[in-house]
Amino acid sequence: MLHELLLVLSAHESSIFKPWPPPPSMPETVILDSTFNNIHPSERAALNNLAHISFLYKTLLNSISKLVRSHSSIVVRAMISSVRDKLHGFQVTVEDIERMILTRDDSVVGAYDIVPLARLTTLLGEWDRIIEYLHKFVSAIKPESTGAQVLDQLQRDLNTGYPDVAAVVIKLISAGEEAWLRQVSSWVLYGRIPQLGYSDFFIHTSNDPNISPLDENAFTLDLSLYPTHLPHETASSILFIGRALARIQMQSAIRQTSTHQILKSHLNHLNNLQFPLVPNELAKSITAIRLSLSSSILSNLLPLDTIIRLVKRFRQDFLLGHGSLMITLLAAVDEYLLRRTDHDGGTIKESEVNNLLTRSWSTISRLEIPDDDQEDEEQQNYEHSLKLSLVKTKKVDQVEFDEFLLRGERIQLKYEINWPLDLFLSKRDVGVYNRIFNFLLAIKRCQGRLTSLWPGRNVPHVGRSTWTTMTYVLFFIDSLWNYFQVCHYWSHINSRQL
Repeated sequence: MLHELLLVLSAHESSIFKPWPPPPSMPETVILDSTFNNIHPSERAALNNLAHISFLYKTLLNSISKLVRSHSSIVVRAMISSVRDKLHGFQVTVEDIERMILTRDDSVVGAYDIVPLARLTTLLGEWDRIIEYLHKFVSAIKPESTGAQVLDQLQRDLNTGYPDVAAVVIKLISAGEEAWLRQVSSWVLYGRIPQLGYSDFFIHTSNDPNISPLDENAFTLDLSLYPTHLPHETASSILFIGRALARIQMQSAIRQTSTHQILKSHLNHLNNLQFPLVPNELAKSITAIRLSLSSSILSNLLPLDTIIRLVKRFRQDFLLGHGSLMITLLAAVDEYLLRRTDHDGGTIKESEVNNLLTRSWSTISRLEIPDDDQEDEEQQNYEHSLKLSLVKTKKVDQVEFDEFLLRGERIQLKYEINWPLDLFLSKRDVGVYNRIFNFLLAIKRCQGRLTSLWPGRNVPHVGRSTWTTMTYVLFFIDSLWNYFQVCHYWSHINSRQL
């Protein structure tokens, strides 16, 4: 009996312990053969409990073997391997019990060479909950399960009332996060998407053949593959770092050499992380790597002076800081709308909309002389990238303020971002600038229209209450515009002081 029990606990077959329910049904456990007589009910219950542990153990070994060979996720396979390492401790415990029995250790073997089942239950009792949890955990893993999903499940399982189970969960999380960080390291250190477990990594290359490798959309972020217990801001920083490195690798060998020079310091930031990962510590390390990359390599590709000049131009154009350009553009639009109404029935063409901005630039250039030829060339490149165009997409529910300039036609002010400017500026940023531009332009347009109506206040058919209402509206618009002007002035003063 004792020999058969030890065989079963070691995941071997036994002649007296049978699967239950019997074939052809799927077995759910292993129990002592019901035909085995002269067994006390309490002894049978103890033997069945130990046999059930052995059944879970054997099932776990088979499941682990299949998942390690077949699962596509490196993170999941790392956690499964950690489960296998933990189960090795159970096998060692069974072997220790067998050794103590063979050597007649008095802590196990009593008088007349009797080995009490209660003592075996005590020695294996610490494995009861652990193996049951591991069996439940491994059974929940499917071929389509991602590393992020399994890590999220472990984070939920961490809220258990059993310290021994919690210790096992922490070990599994550590194993999974270590494999996950190795994937991240390949990206943030070299700008390469890991080849092993590529489908499970949260950053992918774009499948669109029309997108250039240097385009900002060449790599996409899939947050469904990113662990939810880690900050999403960290995922965006990781994307930025790897995307910048990937583009640098496509440039000259000199830039690649400079990348290798800071590799050691970046590697130290990652090596100093402890497992399981603390979200704040991971965020600090990624931020430190991003700042190091920006202050070393990216500062050479995109000098601070270039960024400051671009931001100033955006402030002048998108935020209407350039008063003469704004007035000139509004005048050009009014002239254009009048001409279209008289000659073409009011039809507005895409090609003519951008010409409004070009004509405004031409008028301004005759009045403003650049300081030097380099600034003149840079200004020309900037003006070439800045375009005023019609919006052809379907209008969404949110208010865009993009219909005020051209009497119902939606417009947008776009800036074409080229390498390496997209390391600093994204299309989303330009979209925010465009919405602010439309809002400010709508206020200025409204202010001009209301002011132009004021000379006609003596019209007899318009009541006094109407002009009173218009006065209050104009006062509100003027106050709002003055508020923006004051904020703009002080931000300009502070930027110059900095």
